[in-house]
Amino acid sequence: MTKVKLYKKGGAQYFERQFPKNDSNKLFWQDIEFTLDHNCQKYDWLCMIDRGYMIDKVNCNPANTIFIATEPSSITYYGQNFVKQFGYLLNNQSPKIYPIKML
Repeated sequence: MTKVKLYKKGGAQYFERQFPKNDSNKLFWQDIEFTLDHNCQKYDWLCMIDRGYMIDKVNCNPANTIFIATEPSSITYYGQNFVKQFGYLLNNQSPKIYPIKML
């Protein structure tokens, strides 16, 4: 089973309503387990939604990191040093602004 660590400013309340729950109250989507535990050290992917934290250390392959930008560039500019720490970027901003792998 693949495990994904999720980060979002505002935390668990945002995510919990997005996923069906099983009996143990964990977040699953098909064969993927999602964790909101910021102290979790064992995961396969890291996904950050909107600006949250600079990542000091990831415990997965750095290529398995995704940043999802939720604001247009007219509202929020995510600095190069911030976005370059992720393997992939999913956003609605111009690729000229962030020249990294985009989904």
